[in-house]
Amino acid sequence: MSIATLISLEGQAWARSPDGQLRELRIGDALQPGEHLVAGTNSRALLDVVDSPESVAIGAGRVVEMYPEVLDALAGAESDSPRDDAELEALLAALEDPEVDLLAVLDPAAAGPGAGGEQGGHDFVRLPRIVENVEPLSYEFDQGGERELPETRDAAPDAVAAAGSDAAPEAPAEPEEPEEPVEPEEPEEPEEPEEPEEPEEPEEPEEPEEPEEPEEPEEPEEPEEPGIIAAVTAHTVGQGAGTLSTVDSLKDVPHQSAFLSELEGGFYAVDHAAASDDPEAIEFGEALLFELAAPADTATFELTGSIAGGTYHLYDDTGLRIFEGSLEELDMQDGLVTIDHEDAFSYVAFLGGSSGPGSSGDESAFAVRPVALVPEVDTEAEVTSLQEPDADALDWAGAEEESAFAVEQESPNLYRLGDEGALDLRDLLSEWNGDSDSLDDFLQASASADGDTLLHVSAEGGFGDGDLEVADQVFLLEGVAYHDNILQQLLEDEELDIE
Repeated sequence: MSIATLISLEGQAWARSPDGQLRELRIGDALQPGEHLVAGTNSRALLDVVDSPESVAIGAGRVVEMYPEVLDALAGAESDSPRDDAELEALLAALEDPEVDLLAVLDPAAAGPGAGGEQGGHDFVRLPRIVENVEPLSYEFDQGGERELPETRDAAPDAVAAAGSDAAPEAPAEPEEPEEPVEPEEPEEPEEPEEPEEPEEPEEPEEPEEPEEPEEPEEPEEPEEPGIIAAVTAHTVGQGAGTLSTVDSLKDVPHQSAFLSELEGGFYAVDHAAASDDPEAIEFGEALLFELAAPADTATFELTGSIAGGTYHLYDDTGLRIFEGSLEELDMQDGLVTIDHEDAFSYVAFLGGSSGPGSSGDESAFAVRPVALVPEVDTEAEVTSLQEPDADALDWAGAEEESAFAVEQESPNLYRLGDEGALDLRDLLSEWNGDSDSLDDFLQASASADGDTLLHVSAEGGFGDGDLEVADQVFLLEGVAYHDNILQQLLEDEELDIE
């Protein structure tokens, strides 16, 4: 329940709670018992006190505790006025009028003979108490910060009454006797200095490490062999409507609706924009054109799938067609076909077809992988990716030519299994005693860069240390994929003649 209400405020005022929290007051705010009203500098607050007919004015810089006794004392002090309003107005009018005698207006003095009038009175002058709020002096100092609120506060009535009593002043206390000075302590004797430690003997310098021997320069890498194919394009073919060629030469037109399909293992096919098309095959009405890296008279390709009705066309470097043939007429071994011609060719085209007129028969559906080509050079030149077999170095079973294995080859000799019988290695293995346990010293197999099988032969059995570079002859078995047991498989299939 509130004890007073702020009804007028000039400047700023705050209410401070018992725990020290401040809240700024505005007209109409209530103050609770136990709070303190803190008036700011150059401020004046007027309170309406509960159950009191008089309002209480709080001057600037004052801190008043909100207790009934304190507020009643402040209200009573302000209400004790020596004169009423009528008397004051009469006195003020007499002072303003020069013709009025002030002695006639004022009551006679209540002192001297006859004082007090006919009724008598006191023999002293009665001075009424004058109540006036005195504002404390305010000084402003530039302290560079906020000013703290005043901490003074009015005391309770009991404390006021006690302060007004004529209490005798307390007698001054007797001065205390001075303490005797403390005797100084004797200084401690200085400690003897420690003996210096003997210097450590210098460590012997480490012997310089011997310089490392310079590494031998790496041997320069052999230049990569040129590629087989320069470009591959997909086309459509038909009655004058295809994009591959005219009757006798290649066309220089876009492929339109045919796109190249690159499959796993290096195979190529044609992806024709048709609902029934197989994008992984060359079908009826589709063609695949290979531009060779260099003009050649022999090229090897691998075919997979059905070649029914399929054909191949050869073109020279000007795009002029020089040959047309059927894929079914080529000698195919394990999917490999070799295309050769007396004149050099620069383009090879594979066309899909049908075994019957038009597309009435079985249609082709195959993919092509380029394997090797022989450039247009003399017969002793090296193959771009694979070496043609040297007739002087090989002796086929059933052949009448005499075998001769005497010249070490820089590149492997190409051999196609099944072309002319088993590969005869008897002359090269003449030093072998026929013991199967020692065969590995004379005959070894490894994988080529394309995954085919390389056959290494040492006439003197020099493979005991596993060094294949001592081989006297190396044969590339074209189209024979290498695996760990390839040598045993070739012997079991009687593809090699060793005894």
